[in-house]
Amino acid sequence: MEDQREVSVEKIEAFKREKNIEFSFETSARTGENIEELFIIASKLLYNNFKDKIAAMVSPIHFYFFILTQLFCSLERRSHEKEKNKKIEKISRKRCKRISC
Repeated sequence: MEDQREVSVEKIEAFKREKNIEFSFETSARTGENIEELFIIASKLLYNNFKDKIAAMVSPIHFYFFILTQLFCSLERRSHEKEKNKKIEKISRKRCKRISC
């Protein structure tokens, strides 16, 4: 795999030093190797670095907004279901009339 490497180890190390990055993670876009692991590690790092900010974002106001949004979506779904049921009922009546139910 070393002969198929697109970016040399030297370039990686220089980039890490320049950007003050502590570690790197080797992946392969071609084979998909370590891609899932990279996202898992990155999401854990992001969560651990920002969990206090995330907790602050879930304030009572945000929670209230979330509940209202869920309620609105639920009401909208029910409205669509009622309209769909009315259409089905109308079609059923028409068919029933044609075959003399």
